[in-house]
Amino acid sequence: MKLVIKNFAKIKDADIALNGITVIAGENNSGKSTVGKVLGAVFHSFLCLDKVIYEHRLKNMASYFLKSLEFYENDKNWYRWLPVRRGNSEKEYIISKLEYCDISSITSVMEVFEEIARERYSIDLQLDTDMYNKLYNKISDSIQLPDVEIISRNIEQVFVDIFYGQCNSLLNYDKAEISLEIQKKTNDIVFADNRCVGFSNGISLRHEVIYINNPYIIDVERGLRDDNSLLAKKLWQKLQKRDGDLVDTLIRENQWSDVGKSLDAIIPGELFIDERGTMMLQSTKYRKALKVRNLSSGVKAFAIIKRLLENGSIEENGVIVFDEPEIHVHPEWQLLFAELLVLLQKKFDLTILLTTHSPYFINALEVYAYKHGVTEKMNTYLSVVSEDGISFRNVTEHMDEAYIPLAEPFNKLEELRRILEMED
Repeated sequence: MKLVIKNFAKIKDADIALNGITVIAGENNSGKSTVGKVLGAVFHSFLCLDKVIYEHRLKNMASYFLKSLEFYENDKNWYRWLPVRRGNSEKEYIISKLEYCDISSITSVMEVFEEIARERYSIDLQLDTDMYNKLYNKISDSIQLPDVEIISRNIEQVFVDIFYGQCNSLLNYDKAEISLEIQKKTNDIVFADNRCVGFSNGISLRHEVIYINNPYIIDVERGLRDDNSLLAKKLWQKLQKRDGDLVDTLIRENQWSDVGKSLDAIIPGELFIDERGTMMLQSTKYRKALKVRNLSSGVKAFAIIKRLLENGSIEENGVIVFDEPEIHVHPEWQLLFAELLVLLQKKFDLTILLTTHSPYFINALEVYAYKHGVTEKMNTYLSVVSEDGISFRNVTEHMDEAYIPLAEPFNKLEELRRILEMED
């Protein structure tokens, strides 16, 4: 897999190989996180496109129908407001009815709407010719809307959500280009003025990217507060996912037994979701279940991985992005975390992209990749900041290039220490 980015946000160019564990090192505000977010955005943009197109059409038709029923002309020729609930529950009911018809047929769709209007609202749509014709024309327009326009707008909405509407570079007026290559097929996206102006769909993706950048997301009950972005919502939903059946659970546990031992050393016990949607830890160490929010931030980082493993969210050949995973973890546990990631990659043949500004964490990944025989599946890139944007240099064969700039602050401190000692 390969991700190519040109002139997107603060990135001038990036050509990133994604084969096993890919490390992107660099200083703060050097575009590292942008690469991970772009990868997540591309996957979500092209995820199960047939289903996405179908669901968008259903939602659109249901909205048109409910809007047309807000006012209805009765036999006295004056308009009375109908108690039509336009919330999600009502729309979901309309959608559930549409799922049983051929939504490419205007006749089939209108028959369903007539039935709903009659049985749910005691309305005969045929009595109001004007309203019926307007609804008919709206649904006809929805059916005839090309798939490519829906896909383009879906891509745009995904990127706008993740990048807060700022996709194009603020340094120039050139178009932004993104290309994801998988199995010699490419999915391309072009942005101009923060709008998707072109794309090519070489392959329909079947996996979501799991994007992990904040251990505190595990604290949230029933919904998100501070971070309500698409990537955060998707992660929270996966954490809330209930465990599968007994046999499936046993198969998974056997598959990741080595990884489980590492996690159990830090988080002994079983994670579960209670009736309020709160993450709990049941352990023989405690007389009752402990709320995970009461654990330290470093332990929560491990708890996220453990929960995703236990409920089957981490799948073979999946893709995970870790944004600076070491920042909440004690130096000794950074070593454990590094080995855990290497084991995860090896056991599940994962594609892992992680960003870091810790030379120690990079070194730990190198050592454990060698220990577990996956050195050939580790690539390291260094972000390079210039006046015209950020680029990334592959330093896999020259790791000193990654260590030196990250260790520079320590060298400055040692130099200051030497100067102060001389003055004494």
